Amino acid sequence: MFTDERLTFPANLLVQGSNTLTIALRQTGGSYFADHLMYDYIRLELTGYIPPPPALVNAYPGDNSALVAWPLLPAPQL
Repeated sequence: MFTDERLTFPANLLVQGSNTLTIALRQTGGSYFADHLMYDYIRLELTGYIPPPPALVNAYPGDNSALVAWPLLPAPQL
């Protein structure tokens, strides 16, 4: 069964430099599937933050499509 869970916490709990986030994933219930847990990803978002556009963007035209590619860079330290 699909669910979208969102956890909110004050940003001032984060400090400059390294932070550790610990999340306990638990599933309860008595069905056959109660002993299975799967997640696609965990994403951290900062309200109001708009990331800068990527540098060195290359676009390649195709048949009714376009491939846009740029090099991966480390995330900025906030």
